[in-house]
Amino acid sequence: MKFNIRFPNWRWCGDEGSSCRAGDVGEFLELDIKIKGAAESVALIQGTLNTYDLGGDANMTLTEKVMLDGVQRQMPAGYPSMRMQGGSQIFTFRFPKFSQSAEYDPLLRQGWHWGQIMQAAGDAFNNADTAAVDGSIPQSSLSILAFLLVVTGVVSSL
Repeated sequence: MKFNIRFPNWRWCGDEGSSCRAGDVGEFLELDIKIKGAAESVALIQGTLNTYDLGGDANMTLTEKVMLDGVQRQMPAGYPSMRMQGGSQIFTFRFPKFSQSAEYDPLLRQGWHWGQIMQAAGDAFNNADTAAVDGSIPQSSLSILAFLLVVTGVVSSL
């Protein structure tokens, strides 16, 4: 499953022709999305910032980055956020004011998350045979290449 969020040509409060009360001016656009996975409830994966376990071996990473008018920017502090509403998990996204468009692209994956990749890469680095490197350029280059192959192998096998 994949989804993106895109707001082209948004009419803000305060813009000509908006349906807002007179004097209202828009600063942010907030979007709430209810996301339900196979698990009874969505859980933040320990050691990650915004990666959630949806159950059924599916994970979702929500970045704080958003494209506004073709330029990458940060969402305001605290966003995206998740809250419980009854028995549902509601994810809230807050988009700062933009002129032409806003786009957001969450990452949904089956079976792994970035924390696992970084842990595997750290383990590969910590277990590298540093005794094989005696300071000569060819051996150092070969060891670095071997390390990169191990890390690449870990990443590509996931």
